[in-house]
Amino acid sequence: MRYGAFVLPGLMVAGFGLILLTVARRSKIAIAAGLLVVLSGIGRIGTGAFSCDPSGMPVEPSFSHKMHMSFAALTVFSLIAAGFFWSIAAPKMLHSRWFGWYSLISAVVGLLFLLKMRAAIASGGSIGLFQRASVGILNVWLLGLSVMIWRLRTIRSSDQAPPATAPGPALTE
Repeated sequence: MRYGAFVLPGLMVAGFGLILLTVARRSKIAIAAGLLVVLSGIGRIGTGAFSCDPSGMPVEPSFSHKMHMSFAALTVFSLIAAGFFWSIAAPKMLHSRWFGWYSLISAVVGLLFLLKMRAAIASGGSIGLFQRASVGILNVWLLGLSVMIWRLRTIRSSDQAPPATAPGPALTE
């Protein structure tokens, strides 16, 4: 279960981050955001490679639990940072001011849920809901980013297509 739920999505996220690097060659902010998405994918892979202890937050966590939590933090914090970076890069790179705002809101809400999770850890409460809400919001943002990149590439490829009135034999109906 861990490998299917973490390693495969981690590979896909890291691969998408590499695609972002090819799309964002001219923007330093977008390149940094692409690297953060790659880091998030690596974090997901590491989260799946190490399991957490069955009792949640034990007094003396195992090495595997510590690694799981470290990779999980890398996953979430790198996506939050990528969201903040894309809030700056989106208006110019994606020609979309609204996606810049959406990126900012997603990063802030993801961070707020992460802070709620930290407060729940300190009080001994359940962290699962806040953890899933933070990761879920950031995953939906990542899906939105992929749609925006696909849209941008579709527009660019249609701009480079030969004109419909290119010289050549006429088509008859």
